Amino acid sequence: MTVPEGTKSAIYHVTITAPTNIALIKYWGKRSVAFNLPSNSNNSITLSQDDLCTTTSISTSSSFESGKVEMTLNDKQVDVKANDRWMTVIKEMLKLRKAVEKDLETKKRPVIKLSEWGFKIVTSNNFPTAAGMASSASGLCGLVYA
Repeated sequence: MTVPEGTKSAIYHVTITAPTNIALIKYWGKRSVAFNLPSNSNNSITLSQDDLCTTTSISTSSSFESGKVEMTLNDKQVDVKANDRWMTVIKEMLKLRKAVEKDLETKKRPVIKLSEWGFKIVTSNNFPTAAGMASSASGLCGLVYA
């Protein structure tokens, strides 16, 4: 099935915000790295998204270099491939997208193969990063939701 007319040069873009949280009782270590399970229980509180949040935008286009992922965090370019957590999430997202594309192809529906395109991630916090609040969790939340 062919791609719908007018979509080949389009830029697809989504922006979301996600609240941050702060740990009241922090976990220390992991009992399973593969499943990201903490070694002890923890407790946290989600803060008001009106006051403290992470804004994450993702853009993709057939004009972006295929397979390339660019990321900007708080206005600074970062090497996303050097961050295992982000790369794990990105790989899983691409795997899910490929499954959707395959399903659409099976049903003879129009498919835009976004999984083959490069994409750009821009994420920023309106609070200090690495200040004890879960900025990476809210950033990953934004990435997954988008």
